[in-house]
Amino acid sequence: MSDEVLSQARHVQRNELRGVAVSAFLHDQEKANILKTADQLIIKLLSENDIGTFWPLRLRALQEEPESFGADYEEAKLLSAEEVSKRLTSNDEQFALGAFCPDLVGFVGFFRQKGNKVKHQGTIWGMYVLPEYRGLSISRQLMVAAIMCAQEIPELEYLKLSVVTKKQNAFKLYKSLGFEQYGVEPAALKLSGAYLDEALMQLKLHHE
Repeated sequence: MSDEVLSQARHVQRNELRGVAVSAFLHDQEKANILKTADQLIIKLLSENDIGTFWPLRLRALQEEPESFGADYEEAKLLSAEEVSKRLTSNDEQFALGAFCPDLVGFVGFFRQKGNKVKHQGTIWGMYVLPEYRGLSISRQLMVAAIMCAQEIPELEYLKLSVVTKKQNAFKLYKSLGFEQYGVEPAALKLSGAYLDEALMQLKLHHE
């Protein structure tokens, strides 16, 4: 999970952005704007020092888009600063990445399953980018950086995530990065009396 790994991820995605994503935009000004954003974007590991910017954004995500997360806003806002800071510790068991442009505009987290029989698996959580920064491939860059960081962790073989089935843009993103759906959990979430199904997805980190 070195700075070199994140630099490589950013380089790969900037090239991909220039070669593929920009071609989908019709207007020259839009192309210029997205390339400018890509040049300015920095993805880095978050730490306890980032709690002041990370936590308000996390709470905003939970409050404004409750269908996208298993965590609950009302419960999350009661967490202490100490509990939140623990989530921003980076090691082989967990990490969080932030996208800065130049302020924090998105993040994604990872934690490793505990126990000898399941420690070969890790889970992606909390993927979020501010609405005004969507469409600029930032979510993709965050995910690629997370995958590259996970690949550096010894004995970690699989990444898992879940996504509400109605969130097709997110599902397509994960699919394009190599995640495969292996099931659906019916009624995984219950929000305001309505049930939400979740697609269960998995990525093999290393291929022989």
